[in-house]
Amino acid sequence: MGGIVGSDGLTDDDRDESKWLQSDKDCEGCGENIQYADECVLLRLVYPAPYNGEVTLLDALEEDGSYTAEPLLFCYECWDGYAEDLRTNLNDMFVTKKTSASPSPLRCSFCSKPLNWGDYCCYAAYGELGVSPRTQEATFTPSKYESVEHAELLCLDCLAWINEEHDENIWTHLWVEEGVLDGSEG
Repeated sequence: MGGIVGSDGLTDDDRDESKWLQSDKDCEGCGENIQYADECVLLRLVYPAPYNGEVTLLDALEEDGSYTAEPLLFCYECWDGYAEDLRTNLNDMFVTKKTSASPSPLRCSFCSKPLNWGDYCCYAAYGELGVSPRTQEATFTPSKYESVEHAELLCLDCLAWINEEHDENIWTHLWVEEGVLDGSEG
């Protein structure tokens, strides 16, 4: 089935480039395989915190060090579609503005809602899928280092809109099962 083996020791199937580009990562939006070197977006649940006079984004972790919500990988097309739909429909959205005695200087990249110290938000990092030289596993590599002030941040109201409008289930278990994202914790 693999075809005739050539002088290089490879069959026609082995030479099929798409086979070599297949990773073990699929897009959380469309379910399609994200191939090596494809542009993609890594979505992480984080919270802003002051650190040595700067702002830093800390991953939301459980007491045992595991992620509160596993980081998710999206193909560029899916995430770009969500972001564009969100920007287009912001006028129709109801967004609750929160105030805080010590607000973070950060705001949602879409609706401009303040992202307060310690409140969960989403960080969308753009990059590509590559192979780790150490583990030989698929790894996400950011396109460039972005300062926290220039990062694409998403408030939970905007994430809820994406979930509702696109029938997604991005971390919805945290709202429903654990109450983490409904304001009772975080």
